Amino acid sequence: CRPDAALETRLQRLVDSLAASRADVPGLGVHVEAPSRCLSRTFVAGLADTAARRRFTANTPVRTASNTKSYVAAAV
Repeated sequence: CRPDAALETRLQRLVDSLAASRADVPGLGVHVEAPSRCLSRTFVAGLADTAARRRFTANTPVRTASNTKSYVAAAV
């Protein structure tokens, strides 16, 4: 199984576009798990710390609070 580089490029551009379009969201990460496409990757864009100009990475801790309840309920 070989990852599709063109698909990864399109997904990164989409995440970059989302980050650029939302001034109120300094950074974001989206994980895509698609075994049939040989894809397991976190795409990131923006900043984790705007004051220090530190980039958002796949390892940047985030608070999700209650935002995931509906997703977990649907999965269960």
